[in-house]
Amino acid sequence: MIWNLFIKDTNNIGDAVCGPSLYFPNMIPFDVRNWKELPKTDTIILGGGGLFHLPSVDYNNGVYGHIEELLGHFQRVLLWGAGHNVHGETKIEYPDMSRFPLIGIRDFINKWNWVPDVSCMSPLFDHLPSPSEPTEPAYFCHREFNDKRFSLNMPTMYCEDTNFKEALNFISCHSIIYTNSYHGAYWCLLLGKTVVIDDAYSSKFFGFPGILTTFSDNGLIITPYPNFLNLCREINKWYYQKVKEII
Repeated sequence: MIWNLFIKDTNNIGDAVCGPSLYFPNMIPFDVRNWKELPKTDTIILGGGGLFHLPSVDYNNGVYGHIEELLGHFQRVLLWGAGHNVHGETKIEYPDMSRFPLIGIRDFINKWNWVPDVSCMSPLFDHLPSPSEPTEPAYFCHREFNDKRFSLNMPTMYCEDTNFKEALNFISCHSIIYTNSYHGAYWCLLLGKTVVIDDAYSSKFFGFPGILTTFSDNGLIITPYPNFLNLCREINKWYYQKVKEII
């Protein structure tokens, strides 16, 4: 049996749609928070999502924390689109990864296989409305990290109050998106839009490929590569073949 562990049971739409089992066959989706319920002998695909929170005070001397436990429990753990996510940090530093037989991480750091978030595989990207004229900027955000700096007079959608189709429709219909959401930023780039991250509060925002421009107060402007959606899809298809080879 092949189980795919990600943050499945959540109202955060980005986390809910980032499991490869939602787009590729022969995998069973399972919420990562309940991993101890699964048999020890089964193969686990961990990801996507920002599941590596290290180094941070929640971990013992920079090791994996809960992922260390998971590695000791299962016979084989593969990574697919998992990412670094330490709040208050801009550097992406992973520990020893040799215990993972196959590594695909969403952070573009030229050290392991770069496997962008698998939500790019959704057919929803192929059926989005195209704005007929220039539109106003909008804000796609997490409620949890919304603060006074984001009290902007513009259309707003919260990650926790929407579904995938509504989120993509909202993003596609506005000229510029301001966001504090990893997936909000990623989906903008997939749609060829420049994205403004006014407060890059986590290391996860510094792993995107593209043209990154840093401005005051830890903000980022990211301009995507051409044909970014097709590139991300091709890499995920290639990685699926790698996964099939190893299992």
